[in-house]
Amino acid sequence: SRVPVAFYCELMTEMDALPAFVTSISEHGLYLDSLAMLGGRSSDRVQLQITLPGEPETLWVMGEVIHDEPGRLFNETAVRFVSMAKSHWRILRRWVRVRELALTTQPSRMNQEHAA
Repeated sequence: SRVPVAFYCELMTEMDALPAFVTSISEHGLYLDSLAMLGGRSSDRVQLQITLPGEPETLWVMGEVIHDEPGRLFNETAVRFVSMAKSHWRILRRWVRVRELALTTQPSRMNQEHAA
């Protein structure tokens, strides 16, 4: 399942590294808001450079755009991860699972505090 996030990653193009804002992420892909100019790309394959908050290592990921909803300024883009180093996938999986756990346990903890 996807977890909501708010951080930037880099979309690597033939000419440049463009910032994109990640809005949710899972072990299998992510949603991001990217500049609309990315819509003119020649392929559905994209390379991402992701630095997860709190993680020292930058993840290099090859992805495939599976949904691209154009907007006036930003496109909402869904990317499915196609390949990455095993060590990077382990970092991503651990990072996502920790956030999933935090999201599922937080509401119950807040309810207990209010009941006390």
